Amino acid sequence: MLLKRAYGILLHPSSLPGPWGVGDFGDEAFDFLDFLNETGRGIWQILPLGPTGFGNSPYQSLSAFAMNHTLISIDNLISRGFLTKNDTVDIPLFPVGTIDFAKTDAFKSVLLKKAFDQFQLRKDPEETGAYEAFVEDSKSWLENYSLFAALKDKFDGKPWFEWEGNLAKRRPEAIRRSRRELKDSVSYHCFLQYIAWSQWMDIRQYAKARDIKILGDMPIYVALDSADVWASQSYFDLDSLGRPNNVAGVPPDYFSSTGQLWGNPLYRWDRLRLDKYSWWTERVKHMLKYVDYIRIDHFRAFAEYWAIPGSEETAVNGKWLKGPGIKFFSSLEESLGPLPFIAEDLGIIDQKVVDLLEAAGYPGMKVYQFVDSEPVNRENEPIQKLAYPGTHDNDTLAGWIFENLDLYPEVLSESFDYWKFQQEFMELIMQGNEVWAILPMQDLLGLSTETRMNRPGVVGGNWTWRLKSVEDWEARKDWLKEIVVKTKRNA
Repeated sequence: MLLKRAYGILLHPSSLPGPWGVGDFGDEAFDFLDFLNETGRGIWQILPLGPTGFGNSPYQSLSAFAMNHTLISIDNLISRGFLTKNDTVDIPLFPVGTIDFAKTDAFKSVLLKKAFDQFQLRKDPEETGAYEAFVEDSKSWLENYSLFAALKDKFDGKPWFEWEGNLAKRRPEAIRRSRRELKDSVSYHCFLQYIAWSQWMDIRQYAKARDIKILGDMPIYVALDSADVWASQSYFDLDSLGRPNNVAGVPPDYFSSTGQLWGNPLYRWDRLRLDKYSWWTERVKHMLKYVDYIRIDHFRAFAEYWAIPGSEETAVNGKWLKGPGIKFFSSLEESLGPLPFIAEDLGIIDQKVVDLLEAAGYPGMKVYQFVDSEPVNRENEPIQKLAYPGTHDNDTLAGWIFENLDLYPEVLSESFDYWKFQQEFMELIMQGNEVWAILPMQDLLGLSTETRMNRPGVVGGNWTWRLKSVEDWEARKDWLKEIVVKTKRNA
């Protein structure tokens, strides 16, 4: 797959501004697409859109197929007649520039249940038909997810492996009984998925009409407490109680001296291979309905992955195991055709990973916070890589520069122009030969380390940053337009 020279912005929908406590699929998303269009039809890179679980992390989702209902636009529900403005007169005082997930979830859940009640009362033929078509088209994953979500509600959020044994083991009679008993709750979660899906597809169509591409993010692993693991336990390395024998992570690295213990269950690649990777095929096929390109997170694990015993408290005592390799990607492409994958080839990269990436033929990534002081590749030919100052796992550019005074001692000068320095750094990246240059929104705005999205290996306090106003990015429009044209990255 050969990409054309372009630029993009990394901004998760939850970080969009708006009045409802969290960024969502509402007007501000369309405003952002207008901004991308006006500055050179930039690419919109997002993080995973799944419903978040532990720590509100998009990388610990309750489903690899479902969408996060917290991102549902309240304004859109009002315009569609599922809510009235009177339903929203008592909007809590939400923090500015950050997300209080507990407060936002509590507020939105009340409104979402009201919207569901109104949907059932109205019985609008067109809306009902669209809903039923969505449920039928999504049956392969929605049946499991909606029941899983209903059971999570019933058991006050307990993980599935702590449910009553017959449910945890998915005994047919227990599943049938639960579907009958929780029929209304199951329907509610189907409704939430329908609304989230329809709102995102409106955004997708708006982007398509402006020739703006959306780069999605697919975590290689799924959360232990997810509908996917519950519904397909044989594909995961679990013991008889549903606990992981081994879990995912990485050994000591740039971010942590004890490594990163993610805790996700590892795949039984032997069993997935026997089924011709059908679960993965459906996952990729589904995701390509709502994004144009897919960033495969932690690509190196397809060559070799770090397996940590489930009893360990750090990631130090793991071992490398062989991944599924090129046969995995060949199998996917046999079923789906050429795939628009971007490989997140960061971390501990050895020759096996390099060989796999070359065999697969996917573009990789280059993060300039990892290559220090030379942010321009001087080779003559274009490079099929994506260039970043940093990703969601890195500090902001402003914070990183301050932490690297040995590279940039001029920062301490009284006459030092911090923003001008950042502009020059981003312009150098945009001038590089890498085929795409992606700027995190925080870097475009020159924001400090307090606004970074994630601190790997740190529990709590992540994923909370959001813009205060659409005016934040409007203030950078003229500069960005100029640099995009100057570096020939306008699509």
